[in-house]
Amino acid sequence: MFRKLIISVFISKASFLQETRAQVCDVNLIYSIADLKVALFNHKDDVYARLANDEDTQVLEFKVLDEWLDQYGKANPNIDQEILTSLKEMNKNLYSYLKQ
Repeated sequence: MFRKLIISVFISKASFLQETRAQVCDVNLIYSIADLKVALFNHKDDVYARLANDEDTQVLEFKVLDEWLDQYGKANPNIDQEILTSLKEMNKNLYSYLKQ
């Protein structure tokens, strides 16, 4: 009984993933954004760990986002550059806020 339940869960998850993949136009973009999100969480954890240990209270800028935005903008010249500029500005504002 339990084994059938586990198998049905895996089958439904696989089915969901296939349906989702069919609905997403750029799967690579989704994976790339997921990697970016992981990098942001790792950066946040590093900042909090250093603050908790009183090692270094200097907040480091999250440059991975700016690098990713530059690469994405070069690879996709038709993208609205205003959106990329806005995201870079938000990243700078966050850094300025955390420095205070």
